[in-house]
Order: sequence, then C-alpha cells, then structure tokens
Amino acid sequence: MHVYDDAESYAAALRPVLVQLTVTQPGQFAASLTELTLERVTLKRTEEVLARIAHVALVPDLAVFTFLASAGDGVFFAGTELQRNAIVVHAAGRDYYQRTMGYLPLASISVPLDVLAGLQATPEFDITSPFLSRTVLPTAHAMQRLMRLHAVAGGMVAHAPEVLQQPGAAHGLEQALIEALHDCLDGTCQVQESASQRGHEVVMRRFAGALEANSGISIFLPEICAAIGVPARTLRDCCHEHLGMGPKHFLMLRRMNLVRHALLTGDNEISTVTQVATEFGFWELGRFAVTYRELYGEAPSTTLRRDSAPAAGTPAAGAERNSHVRQWVPALGHGKGHGPLWDLSFAETA
Repeated sequence: MHVYDDAESYAAALRPVLVQLTVTQPGQFAASLTELTLERVTLKRTEEVLARIAHVALVPDLAVFTFLASAGDGVFFAGTELQRNAIVVHAAGRDYYQRTMGYLPLASISVPLDVLAGLQATPEFDITSPFLSRTVLPTAHAMQRLMRLHAVAGGMVAHAPEVLQQPGAAHGLEQALIEALHDCLDGTCQVQESASQRGHEVVMRRFAGALEANSGISIFLPEICAAIGVPARTLRDCCHEHLGMGPKHFLMLRRMNLVRHALLTGDNEISTVTQVATEFGFWELGRFAVTYRELYGEAPSTTLRRDSAPAAGTPAAGAERNSHVRQWVPALGHGKGHGPLWDLSFAETA
C-alpha cells in the first residue's frame, strides 16, 4: 500500500486512468492506494480523507467497474450518487466528473474489452453500450461475494504478497473475480440515465476539455464559456449537478490547488508567495492568504519554506512520507467506524 499527502502525486499514481484532482475541503489531504495487476484483470483499492472533485478520463482499451469498498461519506459519478451495494459501469475511453463528500473507500476492477464481452450476461443489458456511465444493482449475495474477494485480494497485497507469486494462486483468484463480476451482471437491475443528464454530460466534457487545454495555468469563467460555446447560466446548472458547486467557485479552488502544488514543489530560494499567487490569478493577496489558510491550515509562506524531503524514490523518502501521512490521518487503512479494511480471512473466497 502506498500513501500520499499531495493530491497531484496521488492522481499521477492512478494511471493509466488520467485523473485531475481538485481538493474542495479544508485540511491536509491524504490518500492510500493498493493495486494488484493479474494477467487480465487489474484491481485498485483507494482511501481518501478529504472531499474533492476529479475529472477522470479512461483509456480506450479497458472497461472499469467501480463500487464502494465500505461505508463512506458519499461519492457522485456524473451527478448521480453511488449507492452502497451498486456498481458503476464505465464505457471504455469515456470521461466523467467524480465528486466525493469526504472520507471515501473505493474499489475498482479494470478488464480488457475481450474479457468484457465474455461478461455479457443477458441480451437485455448491453454492457458494451457506449454510454458515459451507468449504475447497476446486483443481488445482495453476488455483490457481497465480489466485495469479499476484492478485499481479500487487497489483503494479500498488503500482508501476504508471496501468495500471489504462485501462478496457480494468482490465476485462481483472477478467475474467481471474473466469475463474481459476471454474477453481479447476471439479471441485474440497471438504473437508466435521463436525456437531460446526457445533455449535461456533453457540456461537462467540453468544460473538462477547456480545462485540459489550459492545464497548469489559470482560466476564468468568461474564457471558459467562450471556449465551449455555452451560456454562463447553462454551465452553472451543469456544474451544480456534477460538481456540487458553481463554476466560479470550482475554478477558484482549482487555481488554489495549483498554487499549493507550486509552493510544495517550488524552490524557496527563487520563488515568492506573491509570484506564485499572481501567476495563478490571485491579485488580492490579503484575501488569498486568508482563504489559503482556511483551506490548508497554514500560511502560504509556511508551505513554501517547508524543509525539503528526502529524494523521491529512496527508502528514506518512502518511510518518511508514510510516517507523516499516518500522523495526519491515524484512521487511514481502517474503514469509517469499522476495523481494518483488509481484516478478512482468505477462507472467505470459498
């Protein structure tokens, strides 16, 4: 399991999925990622402790299935809240906005398209349909088995990686996961999208495209509306549905996240807070400093002056980073109100 205290580093670790994160809740961001790559299937388990908005762009040759690993504070996919025992089915190569409300334990399974075709359980439910995202509600028994297997796989990565070095064990686990996923899609109930939701998704894809075209630099609402050809009122309605806030507030938080990343990675010998803040469009420096402290619990000058960490990739860096993140978030690795997320017997795969 890897832990992160910087949203940019965490987002980069989620590749090949392209994720752009904007933290929306005050406090110190922290997240963990456990990943297992088998022959045909890739599993990810993540935990995050602050609310955020993510624009997620999927690769064209993989289909992704996402569900809650345990109880959390809530997550919305393309404006629709994910229910406790539901699965979001994402079409390959599509993109969407994902919004969390706070603590989030999330699980996902990625499969190649040829495996996806084999999961087609009923002709009425076409899982290869090119919609942005759909939610399915499996039977309770099928969903519980998939969740147990996914948790056991994460536990093996964290506590018994040598088991997965055995070809027979890895192959058996992969086949059990594929079978469990198939059972979840067999005769499942599908939650349909409305025409208005699809129209709003088109607007939000244009919005995300404009932000991507200006990645790493500040961009403002009039420029966005002109670039995507949408009135400000329409964009405001779409943003409230998908982001939980208006576009002005989201763009401000995006610029504030860019400032923090620049301060964390900048050279305090040649950079100043004023230079960084104005580069990202903050000209009222007093108000900027107050908002920054409210969001991150420290002055921007403190962030810039922070002592350099050990070189990335070294054992000292990894140990220090893990130690710091666990000090900030003592419950990381333990579900909300529960015991450790990995505390499952391997015998439950039966």
